[in-house]
Order: sequence, then C-alpha cells, then structure tokens
Amino acid sequence: MSMAECKIKSSQDATATVISMLEENMRHLEDMEEEKIRMQQEHEEERLRLEEQMELMVDQWLEQKAKLEDGMADEKMQMRIEMEQFRLQCEREMADEKARMQQVANQMRAEMARMEQEKAGMEAQMEECRNELIAETERLEEEKMSMERQMADFRVQCEQKMIEEEEQMVSMTGHLRAEAEQQVTAARAASERMVQDTRRQTEEQLRTERSITDQVMNVLRELPPLQTAMELGDLGLLEEELLKWKGDILPERFGEGKGVVEAVVKLAKERLVTWRGVEHTWKDVLRQVERLPGSIGALTQQCQRLFRAIKEAQLTKMDLRRSDPRAIDRISEVFLVWQERAMVHSNSVQKAIVRKVVSWPTLGSFDFADMDICLRLVDRGGAGSDVFLTRAEALVTERSTSPTEFRGLLSHVETMLFFLKYAKSEDLNLTHAEFRRAPGNCSEATVAGYLAWAEKRYPAGAELVSLSDSRSLMDVTDVAAVLQDIRRPPAHLRGHDGVGPFREIFFQWAATMRSKFNLLVLPHHTQVVCLLIFQRFLEAEPTPMTPHALIAQVGTGEGKSMIVAALAIYVVVVLRKKAHIVVDDETLLERDFWTFKRLFDAFQVPIGAQQPTSSPGQGAPATRQLTAILCASEEKAASTDSKCVKARVDPDADICYCEAKHVQSHYASIAKNATSVDFSDYDNFVLILDEVDALVIDEEPNEAFVYPNEELSKLATETAQVLAHGGSRTKLEELKHRPLPAAERVVREVVSGWQRAKDLVSGEDYVFSKDLGKHCKLQSGRVNPKAWSLDLECLNFEEGLQREILFQERMFVMSRPRVFRRYNRILGLSGSIGSEAERKFLKATYSAAFFEVPPFLKTCQGSPYHEALPAKLGIEKKAEYVEHSPEKQSARLAELAWEARE
Repeated sequence: MSMAECKIKSSQDATATVISMLEENMRHLEDMEEEKIRMQQEHEEERLRLEEQMELMVDQWLEQKAKLEDGMADEKMQMRIEMEQFRLQCEREMADEKARMQQVANQMRAEMARMEQEKAGMEAQMEECRNELIAETERLEEEKMSMERQMADFRVQCEQKMIEEEEQMVSMTGHLRAEAEQQVTAARAASERMVQDTRRQTEEQLRTERSITDQVMNVLRELPPLQTAMELGDLGLLEEELLKWKGDILPERFGEGKGVVEAVVKLAKERLVTWRGVEHTWKDVLRQVERLPGSIGALTQQCQRLFRAIKEAQLTKMDLRRSDPRAIDRISEVFLVWQERAMVHSNSVQKAIVRKVVSWPTLGSFDFADMDICLRLVDRGGAGSDVFLTRAEALVTERSTSPTEFRGLLSHVETMLFFLKYAKSEDLNLTHAEFRRAPGNCSEATVAGYLAWAEKRYPAGAELVSLSDSRSLMDVTDVAAVLQDIRRPPAHLRGHDGVGPFREIFFQWAATMRSKFNLLVLPHHTQVVCLLIFQRFLEAEPTPMTPHALIAQVGTGEGKSMIVAALAIYVVVVLRKKAHIVVDDETLLERDFWTFKRLFDAFQVPIGAQQPTSSPGQGAPATRQLTAILCASEEKAASTDSKCVKARVDPDADICYCEAKHVQSHYASIAKNATSVDFSDYDNFVLILDEVDALVIDEEPNEAFVYPNEELSKLATETAQVLAHGGSRTKLEELKHRPLPAAERVVREVVSGWQRAKDLVSGEDYVFSKDLGKHCKLQSGRVNPKAWSLDLECLNFEEGLQREILFQERMFVMSRPRVFRRYNRILGLSGSIGSEAERKFLKATYSAAFFEVPPFLKTCQGSPYHEALPAKLGIEKKAEYVEHSPEKQSARLAELAWEARE
C-alpha cells in the first residue's frame, strides 16, 4: 500500500473515531435533555403540590383565626359580665363592712362609758383603803413601842442568866480538865503497850514471810526445769530432770509449797510413763511392720495402733520430733507404705495428706478413719482426675489448712467440679419448665405469680453469663472474662437486667471461692430463679391475702447455704433491714458462717439516701462495713478473741447466724427490758430459717422463762428440811401461813416435787455431774446443767448434794410461733417441707406458702439424673424390714450393711 493510501486510511479512521465520539456525545446530550425535562416535570408537580398545601394551610389558618376571634369575643363578653358581677359583689361587701364597722364603733362607745363608771367606783374604793391604811399604821406604831419595852426587860433577864451560867461553866471545865488528863495518861500507856505488841507481831510475821519466801524461791529455782521438760514434750529431757527428784519424800526446804511440788512431780512421773508407752508403741509397730507378711489387714491394724500413739502423744503434750528427731520420718514411712498398698491409685496428694497428718501438732477429733476417708476421696487416677488432684493437692499443702478441714474441702472441690462439668448443659427454658412442673408450685395463685414474675425477669436469652463451647471453664483468661460477665450485664440487657443486685453477690462469691479453690463457681439457674422468687415475695406490698412466710424445698447438695447467704446480703444491702439466720445444728451453724464470712466482709451497707449532684463521681450514699456475727455458747464466746463470735444476738449486727434458742433469748431480753431495742424493731428484721421441718415442727413450741426468788427459795428450803425430817404436818401448816403472798403455793409445790423426785430414773431423767457435784437434767439425751427442775432440786437436797433449794418463779411463757411471727418476713429453706398435715400447720400458724426448687441435673440437657430408689436387699429382697424387737432390728441392719458394703 502506498504512502497516500496509508494517509487516507489513517484520515478515515480518525474521522470515524471523531464521528463515533460525536454520536456518543449526542446521545449523552439527549439523555441529559430527557433528564432535564423529567426534572422540570417533577419540579412542576412539586410546585403544584406545594401550592395546594399552601392553599390548604391558608384555609386552615383562616378557619382557626375565625374560631379564635369568635372565642375571644365570647371570652370578652364573659369577662365583661364577670367584672360587672364582681363590682356589684364588692359594693355589697363594702356596704356590709361599713355597717359592721358602725356597729363596732357603737359597741366601743358603750364600752367606754361603762369603763368610766368603773373608774369612778375604783376611785371611791381607793379612798376607803387609804383611810383604813392610816388607821392600821397608827395601831402598828403603838405595838412597836410596847415590844421595845418588853425587849428591854428580856435583855436584863438574859444578862443575869448568862452571868450565872458562866460561873457554872468555869467550875465544870475544871472537873473535865482533870478527867481528860487522867484519860490521856492511861491512853498513852495503852498505846505504848500496843506499839510494843505490834512490833513483836510484825517481827514474827517478817520472820515467817522470810521463811516462806525462801521456800518459794527454792520451788521457783528447782521446779521450772521439770515443768519446761514437760512443756517441751522432750522424753529424754524429762527423764534427765526426774533423776533429780528421786525418792518419795521431798526435802523440807519447800515448806508449804511441798504440796505443789509433789503434784508437779507426780504429774511428771505419770507423763513419763505415758510417753514411754507411746515410744514403745511406735517402736514396736516399726518392728512389727518389718516382720509383717504381705497382709494389708495386719498392716492396717499396726497403722491404727501407730495413729492412736500419735494422738496419745498429742494429748499428753509429747513432742515426738524433739524426743526422737527420726520419729516423725519413720512413722511417715510406715503410713506411706500402708497408703501405697491400701489405695488403688497411689498419688502425690495422698502422700501429702499422710505427711500433713503425721506432722500436724493438734489433730483434735481427727482419727485414723478420717484419714482413710480423705485418702479414698483422692484415690483416683486417669486424665479426667488431673484437675481434681491438682486442686486437692494445693488445698492439702496449704500451710493454714488443718487435717480436720480436709474432708469438707475435698468434698467441696469434688462437688464444684461436678457442677462445672454440667454448667454448659444448663437450659434456662428447661429450668422454668421444671419449676412449673414441680408439684404444688402452680396450685397457689400467689406462688404462681411469683414464678411468672421470676420467669419474666430472667427469661431465656438473659442468662447470667454466656457459656459458649469455645470458652474453657478451666482457662485463666476465660474464667476472668466469665467473672466480668457475671458482674456486668450484656449490652442488650442494660437497663433491663432482671438479676439486678444479685449480680454483685454472685461475682463476690465466685471471686471468694476462686481465691480459695482456684475454681470457677457459677450459680445454677435454679438458684437464680429461687432468689428472684424470694425477691418478689420480699418486695411485694403486704396484704391480708399475701403470705407472711415463704418456704422453699431445696434438695441436699443443691446450694441451699449459698441461697441463704445471698438472701441475707440482699436483705441488708438492698432492703436496708437486718437478717437473722437460724440453723438447727451447732456444727453446721459454725461451718456456714465461716464459709461465707469472707463474702459478707466484701459488702458495704448504704447509710443514707443518694443526694442529687451535678459533679461526676459524687452523689453516692455514705456506706459502712457490713457486720456479721455468729452466736455460740457462752464458753466458746469467752474462749475466742474473735469479735464476731458472741453469746447473744447483737441487735446492731446486720447478719446474725444463730440457733432458735438465741432468737428466743433475744425476744425474752426485750420482754424484760434488758436491751436497747423494743418489739417495734422486729419490723426491721427478716428471719431466714434453715431446715424448717426440724426447727418449727419437731421441737416444743412453748418455753417458760423463770427467775430466782430469794424469799421463796428460803421458804422452799425450810419446807425441804421439814420433809427431810419426816414431814410434820403441823410445821408444814405453819409454813403455809407465813406472811408471804405465795407461801401456801410454794409449800404445796415443794411437797409435790419431793414426791415426784422419788419417781425420777437415773440415766433417763437425770445424770450425776462430777464437775458440779450434783444431779443434772437430761434433755433430748444431753446433759443440760442450766436446766432448772424443782424435782431435781428436791432430789439433790434429799441426797445431801446441796444445802438450799433454788425456787424459781415463772415470769412468762414464750411461744416460738409468736416470736417468729414478729419478724417482718420469714424465709424458709428445707430439704423436706413435710407431710400434708405439717404443711397445714405451717400455713395456719405462719401464713406460709410453699414452692419446690427442682434438682440441678433436671435442668441440664442430656443429664444422667434419676430418682433414687431404695435397693432391695436381704434374703427376702425387700427395701424395708421391720422386726419385732430392737435386737432383731439391729441384727437385720448389720446383715444388710454387710451385704451392701460394696
């Protein structure tokens, strides 16, 4: 192709390109023109619409203007009418007021005229009085002159008499001076004799005291080394010291301290014999173990002997390590050999338990059986046991943990791990369904309303924390995140959090348990719903139809103690009331209190309402530390230094763990005005009962309060003396007619008590107390030295165990149901509420309502929950056996226990 053709071709291509671009621009311009036309049409439509709206608004405005003008005209006319009426009314009132003022003026004129008349009368009376006063003054002047004459005569007589008496006094003074000089001389001689006698006695006393001091110094110089040997528990040192005290007769240099020295030496010799026995026992066990065959039973028996020797050493204050440095190590080796052979999965936790028990200085009630139980609690192996064994070893090796705490702590760890295992399987919908399905929960409208309220406050999707599969309840980071989730509600629940104040309680409890066990503790859905039901009950306005008591049936091991503690904190911190927690067992009472003491210490109680303020970070009410106390026996309260252990209910304490007797004693002290509170303060107390069936149903509801009467006690003693000498009827009749209001009744009661005392059975009604030296009453199989009984007073007097009869008068009879009904509310938790008859009693007596808390496993998806059924054992393969005699029943029980030992 030539150059020209190429140029033409290029020119054509460029022309075609330009033409295509122009065509494209034209199409674009046409689109823009269409868009412009469309927008003009829309603008026109919008303009027409706005004009229509404007016309409509103008019409409405004109219509409103017309209405306003009409209304203003009507109001103007109405105001003109009202003004005219008001003017007429004012004119009438002014006329009435003018007439009234005229009437008052006339009355005042009349009053002034009357006063003028009275003034004239008073002037006349004053003139009469003036005349009478002048006459009285003249009469007084005459009397004055007469009295002056009499006074002059009397002065002359007095002067004459004084001269005579002065002469008599001079004579008498001389006689008295002579007598006084004689008496002074005699007194001086007597004083000199007394001083000499006193000096002689003082010198004799000083010689005696110097001798006693020398004797005491001998005792203090020679006895302490022996006492030190006993206190140190060193067998060798005690033997060495006793060599210095050979012979049965002590030197005379100890004087009056000889008895004390003899007692200490005797105690030292007895302790030496005991310590030698202990030493012989553990050395003999070591020898026996070396010769023992492979029998685990024989090894167990030797270990039991060895453990008893350790306990005896502790009871007698023998220090095995000081007596023989290798003793503890050799004893530990024996126990470790037994542990390895007796346990299925020997592990480091068991070895730590053995070492801790052997080296612990005061085992107390902890015995070989307790150690065996603790070892079997951790007798497990395999990968699934690593977590339990790790936590258990940390608790066992903790320096402050004593062997007596092992069993409870290990069981607690096992329970916590069990609940954590199923924590992710909990289903809130299933929880609410189980609450509704529980027998009796929906039969009462009030309880059904509480359940519905709790379900609304805590619905599915509003769980306390979200436990996804990706979260590990053993991982430190995940556990920390879960703790924060417990404390803070999710974003979608802010302002609608149904758990409310319980979140902080759950967080503090989880933090407390984590610091102790290094495990996460989460409240079950059943516990949360139970607390919400109680919250609704406490916050509802009381009416004649609402219950005064609400009792929940919570199974054993379902966290009842935690619910009780959370309710107490809620009552104190949120409701600003005080909580009395009644537990019917002293051991459980102390265990629960010390378990939750750290939780109580984590809370502050508001003491004032929040004040409005604009400054950030201010306005919160002032707070104080929550106070919790434990009521114990007077002996325990006196023997401890803890300020939170008291013998009486403290009305100022926020939370008080106590027994029913403490609640009754507090009520009695109020009745006797022995405390600063009165019965009206019960409106500020909430009673929380543990094991309602035992406290309210099983025990005697009434109790008589008595006080000693000294006068009646003297009369009772005289009556007993008459009865002890045959019971003369004449003398008894004389005692009945003593000038005492209750003389006849006292004599009659003592006579009856004397007869009843003959029917008392030792071991059933009373026992002899060696400490008190008299018979004491038996109550519920236990000795109660403080229980008073007139029959026992007579028996002790008759047998010569006491010389006086203590007669006590009844002050009042206190009803336990009445005491409990005094409280603002009663909350009860029990493993079993009881039969239908017992429920009727509680409902009638305390106006109680009931609901049941389903077991935790019932609320878990795919849980292995099953109802426990009694096993059919024995020859007859039955679940129940009732024999004809106690002996046969005991034999049957032993047979069944042996069969079911596995």
